[in-house]
Amino acid sequence: MILLAVLFLCFISSYSASVKGHTTGLSLNNDRLYKLTYSTEVLLDRGKGKLQDSMGYRISSNVDVALLWRNPDGDDDQLIQITMKDVNVENVNQQRGEKSIFKGKSPSKIMGKENLEALQRPMLLHLIHGKVKEFYSYQNEAVAIENIKRGLASLFQTQLSSGTTNEVDISGNCKVTYQAHQDKVIKIKALDSCKIARSGFTTPNQVLGVSSKATSVTTYKIEDSFVIAVLAEETHTFGLNFLQTIKGKIVSKQKLELKTTEAGPRLMSGKQAAAIIKAVDSKYTAIPIVGQVFQSQCKGCPS
Repeated sequence: MILLAVLFLCFISSYSASVKGHTTGLSLNNDRLYKLTYSTEVLLDRGKGKLQDSMGYRISSNVDVALLWRNPDGDDDQLIQITMKDVNVENVNQQRGEKSIFKGKSPSKIMGKENLEALQRPMLLHLIHGKVKEFYSYQNEAVAIENIKRGLASLFQTQLSSGTTNEVDISGNCKVTYQAHQDKVIKIKALDSCKIARSGFTTPNQVLGVSSKATSVTTYKIEDSFVIAVLAEETHTFGLNFLQTIKGKIVSKQKLELKTTEAGPRLMSGKQAAAIIKAVDSKYTAIPIVGQVFQSQCKGCPS
């Protein structure tokens, strides 16, 4: 299952411009519940030039975000809770109509009841200076479900000032460049710089190999130190070197939009995030923010 690649962690380096004077990351208000809409989609264009030949899926949901804890010794040390609700799954290409494998099926039928329940269980994100310190979810969740959660959580990792740094996200440890303009921040991730251990088909033979190019751009609209809209788009183009007619493009998008805020949970008191996490639910466990690859046993394959 192809799943998004978007966004970040590590340490801040150089700064020049900033969003209305802020120099760190997003900041949530105490005792408020932020209600947003979210969608993530992946589209495979097989290079035939016909929209009806493209395929992909879109997952959409409502999202609740709340600040659970703020370090009394530093406002930029926050623990936030993110919850997906009312999840829906559909075909990106509406022209497929009756051919859509999702048509007439509920999300639980498509994803499986247990996977849907896992997706809608809250996740926790520990942010320091706008960067992910730790990402918390539950053990034994399906890799695809965890990757969807990673993608959403990554959208809350940003900095509100211009500069270049390295961050760790679902793509690995990557070089990113921020451009801050008034109430907008643009983040460009150099995907060719990402360091991550991955297995797959590789060959030193350029004739038999695959040529590829990838871009990743995320645009944040900021108000009162929080996002009112996020659009992340990552594009991978590829082609077989010895046969140029075999080519394609994979486009992954994420959208997040703030709808309203309302009274939320009271801020929990304490000195350490670990104690707060245990108090919320002792079953939470820290998992890597870097995306994981689903691996299944091949039955009948030669050993």
